[in-house]
Parts: sequence; C-alpha cells; structure tokens
Amino acid sequence: MKDLIKMSYEAHEKANGDILKQRNLFWKMLLEELERMKGEDIAPHLSCTFDVIKREYIVEIKLPVGFHKMNSTKCNVE
Repeated sequence: MKDLIKMSYEAHEKANGDILKQRNLFWKMLLEELERMKGEDIAPHLSCTFDVIKREYIVEIKLPVGFHKMNSTKCNVE
C-alpha cells in the first residue's frame, strides 16, 4: 500500500488549496489502493461495531505504519 502521507500530499498538490477537492481526491486514491489489496490483508485491521445508543454502525480500519510490507507466503509473485 502506498504511504498515506504521500497520497495526502499528492491530493493537496492537485487540489490547489480547495479542501473539499483535496478530501475527494484522497478518498478516491485510498479506495483505489484498497481495491488492489486482498481481503485477507485488510481483515486483521478492520472492525465493525453497532452503537446501540446512536443506533448506527461504526466501521473502522486501523492501518499500521508498516502496512505496505508484503507477506511472501501469501502473495502472488510473478
């Protein structure tokens, strides 16, 4: 996975100071990056809970700093 700080900086550069455009670009880049990954790579970092009081689902993904490291036993290396 690409570094999140690099993606944020790229979105900042392309948005030319427009915060909404920057957020949309970053979100698009993040989703594209997550689409490239396998579910088994993301699953350990994903959680879903239901807040009974607010009656809403909370989906969290917590990405560690070293998330880009590949597991050679699970990767499809060409």
